[in-house]
Amino acid sequence: MQVTALVLGIISLVLSIIPLVGCIAWLVAIPGIVFSGIGMAKAKKPEDKKGFAIAGLVTGIIALLISFGQCADTDDTLKELDKSIKELQSM
Repeated sequence: MQVTALVLGIISLVLSIIPLVGCIAWLVAIPGIVFSGIGMAKAKKPEDKKGFAIAGLVTGIIALLISFGQCADTDDTLKELDKSIKELQSM
């Protein structure tokens, strides 16, 4: 679970910084965050390593925030583009 969380976190982080693709990175980030929680819950003993799960959680949360920012920015850009097209059509 912990390695899966880290892999999903890294993939979602990479996807989130790509323009337009970043809007769908949350689809990978959320399962990564869930697997991180499961991995940390299963690692109850002190000798159990939680590092991968924590890294997956951090990368997943960062990717989620970037993804939502990308979606908001894309939405604003599309609204401005629509407004510009309507202005050009009215000429």
